[in-house]
Amino acid sequence: VPSGKALAAVLLYRIADIWLPFVVGVVLQGGQQREVRWVTERLPAVLAGVSGLLAVLSVLEPSLSRRLNHIRDYSLTDPADLSRHITLIAGFFLLFLSWSLWRRKRIAWIVSTVMLIVMIPTYLVERDDEFALALAIGALALLVVERHHFRVRSDLPTIGRGILQFVASLLFAVAYGTLGFFLIDKRAFRIDFTLGEAVRETLRQFFTLGSTGLHPHTRYADWFLDSLQIVGVLSVTFALFSLIRPVVWRRRTLPRERAHAAALIAAHGDSSLDFFKTWPDKTIFFSSTGNGVIAYRVALSCAIALGDPVATDDEEFDRVLAEFLDFCDANDWLVAFHQTPETRRDAYRRAGLSMLKIGEDAIVDVTTFSLSGKPMKHLRATVNQFDRNDYRAVWHDAPLDDATLERVREVSDEWLTIDGRRERSFTLGQYSDAYIRSTPIMTIEDADGRVVAFTNLVSDGVEGEATIDLMRRRHEPSGSMDVLQVRLIELLRERGYRTFSLGMAPFAEVGTEPGATIPERAVHLFYERFNRFFSYKGLRDYKNKFQPRWEPRYIVFASEVQLPRIALALLRVTELSDEKLVQQALRDAEREDIAMGQGEHRRRFIIG
Repeated sequence: VPSGKALAAVLLYRIADIWLPFVVGVVLQGGQQREVRWVTERLPAVLAGVSGLLAVLSVLEPSLSRRLNHIRDYSLTDPADLSRHITLIAGFFLLFLSWSLWRRKRIAWIVSTVMLIVMIPTYLVERDDEFALALAIGALALLVVERHHFRVRSDLPTIGRGILQFVASLLFAVAYGTLGFFLIDKRAFRIDFTLGEAVRETLRQFFTLGSTGLHPHTRYADWFLDSLQIVGVLSVTFALFSLIRPVVWRRRTLPRERAHAAALIAAHGDSSLDFFKTWPDKTIFFSSTGNGVIAYRVALSCAIALGDPVATDDEEFDRVLAEFLDFCDANDWLVAFHQTPETRRDAYRRAGLSMLKIGEDAIVDVTTFSLSGKPMKHLRATVNQFDRNDYRAVWHDAPLDDATLERVREVSDEWLTIDGRRERSFTLGQYSDAYIRSTPIMTIEDADGRVVAFTNLVSDGVEGEATIDLMRRRHEPSGSMDVLQVRLIELLRERGYRTFSLGMAPFAEVGTEPGATIPERAVHLFYERFNRFFSYKGLRDYKNKFQPRWEPRYIVFASEVQLPRIALALLRVTELSDEKLVQQALRDAEREDIAMGQGEHRRRFIIG
C-alpha cells in the first residue's frame, strides 16, 4: 500500500473514531454555553464553504482516478465529464450558500445538504482526494447534527444586497475561467496562457458563447470549455434571481390588531411609554395566547422593542418574551428592548439577556412640588416675571377646535426652525393636526391670546401618573416652557395625580459608579465627549429644575458585541421616521375609529 494512501486511511480512521465523536459531543453539550453554541452553529457554514471551494478547484485538475476507466465501458455518457459537472455545480452552490448557512438559513441548509450528498460519491469514484472527501463528510455530518439550528427564514433582499450578489456571482465566473486557462496544460489548446490572456479568453468565451476559434486538443480541454458555459449560465441565473426577487417586505399590523393591543396595554401596561406602543410606526407581536404583546420596529436587521412586553401576568410575560425571541431568531434579527426599568431584570436574565443602563427617567412628585426654597429661586423668578407680563396658562380639552389648532400649529412650525429641533419618532410622537386635535393640551398665552408654548398630554400606564409628548415653544419669550411645566404640575396636583413623568435624560449618570462595566464606561465617555453636539447634559439640567427623582432606564440585549449595530438601529428608528408608513397607518386607524387614543380603551387622558 502506498504510504500516502496508508496515511490518509489512518487519518480517516482517526477522524471517525476520535474526532467526529468529540465534535458531536461538543455540539450536544455546548448548548448551555453561548460561545460554544455560536461556534458549533457556524462551523458547518465554514466547512461547507471550504468544501465548495475545493470542489471548484478540483475540477481544474485534469487527472482522474483509474476507477473511471472501468465505469466508462458501461456508461451512456462520459463518466469523467458527468462527474466534473456534478462536482462543479455542487461546489458552486456550496460556495455561494456558505454565507446563508452562516446566517442559519433553512433553505440554504436543505440545498447544501443535497449538494453534499450528491458530491461525496464523485470523490469516491473520481479522484484520490481523501482530504476533500473527509472535509465534505465532516460538513455533511455537522449539518445533520446541527439541523435544528438552521431555522431562519429567508429574507427578501434590498436592492443593495441584490446588486452585491449580482456582482459577486459574475466575478466568480470570470475568476473560474481565468484560473482554468492560466493553469491548464499547454497541450490542451497548444497555447501557454498568460494571466492577461486568460482573462481576455474568458471574457471572449462568455460574450461570444464559446465561438472564439479556440480548439481543444484533449478531452479535458473540451470539457473545460463546456464547464465555462455551465458556470456562466449558473452565474447569470443566480445574479438575475438576486435582482428580480421582491425588493422590500414590511408587515403591516391590521387596525383590529392594533386595537386589541391598545386594549391589552390600557388594562395591563405599567409604563409612561405605553401610549407610543400602539403608534403607527410600531409593529405588534402577540403571544400565542393573545395575552401578551410587544411593540417593536425593525431596522438594520434589529428588532427594537419599546419598553417591556405587556402581559396579563408573569407567566404570560415569560411566554411572550420567549416567543418573541424565537420569532426574531427565525428572522435572523438581533433583539433589543429600549428604555426598560429594572423591575423585570430576573425575567430577562432567565431568557439569556443582559441589561445596560442608558439614562434616567425624571419623575416629579406633584404632591410635594413647591416653588419655595433656594433651589427653586430662578424658576420662581421666571414664573413671577410671566405673571407680571400677563401671560396665563390655559387648559384645552380634546378634541381641539380649529381656531386653537391653528394657533398651536404656528408654534410647532416656528419651533422646528430652531437649530437642532426636528421631528423624532419611536419614543415620541410627531406633529399632525389629527393627532394634536385628539389630545388635551396646555398652552401659555399672552394677553392677546397668542400661544407662545404648548404641550400635549397622553395616556400613562403608571397608576396616578401623567406624562406629556410634544413640548414646543416660540423663539421668544425665553422661559415659556419652564412656566408651562410649573402650571401643569400645579393643575395635576389639583386633579389628584401623584407623579408626573418628564421623560428620560439619555446617558445620565451612566458609568459613574465604581463597579461600572466596560460598556457603561463607554457610554459615559460618549456622554462626556459628544455632549457639545447633542446637549445631553443640558436636557438633564433642564429636567433637574423641577426637583424630580431619577429612575434608571436600560436597554436589554443578548450580547455586548451586538451593541454597535443596535445603537445604529436605534438611531435609525428614532431619528429617521418612515413618514409614509405613519400616514398610512393613521388613515387605517381613522377608518377603524381608533385614531391615536379616540377609542374608549385609550381615554385615560386628564378630563377637566
